[in-house]
Amino acid sequence: MAELLSPNQIRNGPKPYKRRRVTDNRDYKVLYRFTKENVEWITHYFYGDDNLDTRGGAVSNEIKIKCFLRYVGDPGFQSGIGEIAFTIFITEVSNKIYERANEWIEFPQTNEELRNSKQEW
Repeated sequence: MAELLSPNQIRNGPKPYKRRRVTDNRDYKVLYRFTKENVEWITHYFYGDDNLDTRGGAVSNEIKIKCFLRYVGDPGFQSGIGEIAFTIFITEVSNKIYERANEWIEFPQTNEELRNSKQEW
């Protein structure tokens, strides 16, 4: 019997995964500062359609984005996800944003553009 089980199963038993909380559509704006559609768009924009990690308890790209948005909105927030994993998500999403920042952020190149930007501000 013992040779049929892996060492981890003998020692620890099967790994139980907690059920993840589901967010209601009405709570998205309060929790993440965006609507559900916006969170889905942001996830698709930075990660595309693929979710490469398919393990049983793997965290989806959408959950990584949600963790990042909650952290940016309330840095004291961290619930339901381990501190190390949470830190990895924040770093990963921050790097994704940094990679595409040039598409969204433009700085004035000349003095005239700088003056115009100040005036518009």
